[in-house]
Parts: sequence; structure tokens; C-alpha cells
Amino acid sequence: MTTFVADYRINRQDVQLYEQPSDVQFLSTNAQMVQVGAGQGQVFQDEAGNHALQWYQNAMMCQLTSKLPVSQLINLASVFQPIKSWDLLR
Repeated sequence: MTTFVADYRINRQDVQLYEQPSDVQFLSTNAQMVQVGAGQGQVFQDEAGNHALQWYQNAMMCQLTSKLPVSQLINLASVFQPIKSWDLLR
């Protein structure tokens, strides 16, 4: 993922959100498939216990990375909505 969007701190764990414009969802045979809201996502885990949850939403490939349990990352990803007004960011 190439575009860093936000950094969260949840239950004393860092959570990073990345987004990348995409016309298609990239799927990997090495990932565990999970349900994210009404869509599908995929989870990767490295040797250090870091999780990466990827899902496709609103023409964006999104990714959350953290040591949080996958269930918490899925819950967080399920509530993301596209920004409809830049006034919210002021």
C-alpha cells in the first residue's frame, strides 16, 4: 500500500490505515478471507504477530495494520465511510 492515511491508538496498540485508488480488488491465495461489512477482505500475518487486513471499498484498496486481534480490525474496517465533505477535516 502506498498512501498513508491515518494512525490510530486502540487498546494501547498502534493501528495504521492505508488507502490506494484501485479499479479492482487484489486477492491473494496466501491470505485468510474474512467478511468486512457487506464485502470481503483478506488478512495476512507476519512472524512478529502483525496483522494486515485488506479490503476494497469505494474504488479504494484499504489496509489496516496492527498487532490487534483480527476481529477488532474487522470491526474498525466495517465502520469506515467515504469522506463526503472536507469540512469535517477542519
